[in-house]
Amino acid sequence: MPQRVMKSIHEFNEFLSANLTIVRNLRYLSGHHPYFVRYDELMSECWSSTINGRCPTPEQRRAATFDQITPRDVKPLLEGPGRDLVARLQMFQEYLGTIVEPVPPQGGWGLTPSFQHSEVIREQFKPAMDAIKGFRVLGLEDELFATVYDQLIALAKWLREDVCPSPGERAQFTAGGVTPAQMDAHLDAAIACCLESLHDFNRLYVNFPVLPPMPKIHLEPIGPFRGRGEQ
Repeated sequence: MPQRVMKSIHEFNEFLSANLTIVRNLRYLSGHHPYFVRYDELMSECWSSTINGRCPTPEQRRAATFDQITPRDVKPLLEGPGRDLVARLQMFQEYLGTIVEPVPPQGGWGLTPSFQHSEVIREQFKPAMDAIKGFRVLGLEDELFATVYDQLIALAKWLREDVCPSPGERAQFTAGGVTPAQMDAHLDAAIACCLESLHDFNRLYVNFPVLPPMPKIHLEPIGPFRGRGEQ
């Protein structure tokens, strides 16, 4: 695969921002593991050393070690969150399969039957949504992560509005069928994509151009303000 080439400092800053997002998500998904905390701090240093006309010092270039991150460093820290997400998806699937539709009130008003979702499901929803958001950042083009995300968005609407989904809507929720093996395979692909980006970033940062000093513009002081009619 051809090496990435930057055509402007602005393009590099956008690439830096994308890789900063990757590192921040790795840090979050790993439960703020010290390994990713260190790389988050290092990426912040890379950001500070290249914005607003700055260029990194030789010491800062040598400190960049994103190209040394390997799948063996990343995978063990993300396996746990991946397994937890699969378990929660299975829980949601089982829950939707056991819902009993409420009986509508009798009479001529046409009232909507009252319904309330399980508090246990509500509590487990946020960590599941946070996890899939993080995995989507790592695998932007991953169809499995995109499908799970879309189905959790639908579940969020049902929980937020205390709506009992129809049998047809419940049948469309298939995220609980994701197996640990599938999650592992898609996570491996996402990690490989992220590391390729981080390694590219490291090469570009180490070879960041030495920029000429910013020109200083000399401005003459403005004289005292004179009101209308003053000489």
